[in-house]
Amino acid sequence: MTKIAILGHGFLGKSLVDYLAHEQRQLHVLCRTRPILDGIAGVRFQIGDAGDRTTLESVITSGLTVFAVGSTFPSLTPTQLHTYASREKEILQLALQVTAERGGQFVYLSSSAIYGEVPVGRASESAIPAPISVYGHHKLACEKFCLEQAKTFDLPLTILRLSNPFGPRQIAERRQGLIGIVLDNVRIGRPTQVRGDGSAIRDYVPVNVVSAVIQRLAENLGRSVPTILNVCSGEGLSTYDVLDRLSSWLGHPIEVESIPPAAGEIQRSVLDPERLCHWAPRLPGTSFSAGLAALGSNIKNPIQ
Repeated sequence: MTKIAILGHGFLGKSLVDYLAHEQRQLHVLCRTRPILDGIAGVRFQIGDAGDRTTLESVITSGLTVFAVGSTFPSLTPTQLHTYASREKEILQLALQVTAERGGQFVYLSSSAIYGEVPVGRASESAIPAPISVYGHHKLACEKFCLEQAKTFDLPLTILRLSNPFGPRQIAERRQGLIGIVLDNVRIGRPTQVRGDGSAIRDYVPVNVVSAVIQRLAENLGRSVPTILNVCSGEGLSTYDVLDRLSSWLGHPIEVESIPPAAGEIQRSVLDPERLCHWAPRLPGTSFSAGLAALGSNIKNPIQ
């Protein structure tokens, strides 16, 4: 039976449970508060602090451990992020140690933010990281820490650099990511703020792709897998491209409010999916339209 420990139950943690829950898998999920939906076949929720060793030992097994603690908080202020980053690194070290002791494999969910500006083409895993944001610097520091600890403990490690994942669970969470923010605004009748001329380009990937990659990793325990993988679509979309596609999908215009551009904001970030496609062919649709289809009709009509 496949065993997967998921540390964290936010947008990504919940999405992993949605996709991976199956009676033939054993999911151990660490969360801070009891989830609304409990009693899912093959899923055991553990309420506790990720920084507590005893709690981690009750969740982490000899299978795959996915570190989804604080993996999607780029909107925090620099001061908040600094405070959170110090805490995350302590938790990360403990989780790596326990996973090594259990003889498992570790997955760290990183971000496309570590690449910084990608002015042309697509950033491959071999590109030299050049983060601009505090968040990007933090994720890169965590990557380096994971690599150091994995070498020390002789621990199998995979780092997934996620490029703006989106999906249904994002809608119910704190306002994370452009797509989640837009749909939340539509639901409550608030205009969406667009910085500058809306030409900033990003690479968006459906969260089901992230979950499918985790599933492949769990199925390949003990086998050789890439240490670093971009999890992305490879398609660059501007803010207004996204708004146009969402508007067509919703069937009505989206109200927009222009605001000044943010200082130091990345203008273009598109990743290269070639290594991912070679290692894991036949993944679920990575396109933007495939991600919209997965959002579901309950989100398509959010005001009703």
